[in-house]
Amino acid sequence: FYYDDEETDTDVTSPANNGLVSSVSKIAGTAEDGGFTGRFSTMSIVKAHIRDVTASPQQEWQGTGWGAVSDPPTFVTATDTPTVKQWEYDKVTGWLSGHRYEITPKGYDRATPGNIEVNLSTRSFIYDSEAPVSVVENPTENDYFRSVTSLSGTSQDQPQPGAVSWSSAGVQSVYIRLKDDTAGKYWSGSDRKRVVEGKSVDLGGRRII
Repeated sequence: FYYDDEETDTDVTSPANNGLVSSVSKIAGTAEDGGFTGRFSTMSIVKAHIRDVTASPQQEWQGTGWGAVSDPPTFVTATDTPTVKQWEYDKVTGWLSGHRYEITPKGYDRATPGNIEVNLSTRSFIYDSEAPVSVVENPTENDYFRSVTSLSGTSQDQPQPGAVSWSSAGVQSVYIRLKDDTAGKYWSGSDRKRVVEGKSVDLGGRRII
């Protein structure tokens, strides 16, 4: 027989700690059975507590939906294989833009009685699914110009109402598109009348308008 009195050790690897993300397809992490040196993994399951710390009152994921944080808090089963070294959970829906979330995993091993992780680690991230907004300021709308020497405008990635104070990824880059509205052609370098359209990309890299 194997003797194992070491607690497990789990962590979160995705989303990155303190990251700003525009989408979450799954939560994932690692799992080890402490100092156990047997020939196989003795991990049994990993459970995770998922909490919205921006909501007032705070909410937790309860397996099928969000609800008030219970006492003790709800841990949902992430992995149930006896050879687990990595874990993941992909059933969460209803992420809210501008909210900070905390993930706390807990590992269980196969010993009898089982060793349950006590020294838990918590990782957090901010979910930002709102695209930045860009505006053309020069040239002005529907005016006539003999010449245009520059194009300019603004671009902002604003926090959502009720979100944490710093909950937007910020603008990474701004692109423009010029089109001859009469001829229906895009920038050629010599057109007289153009429609200027702007779009922005935030630091998450996937949100564009």
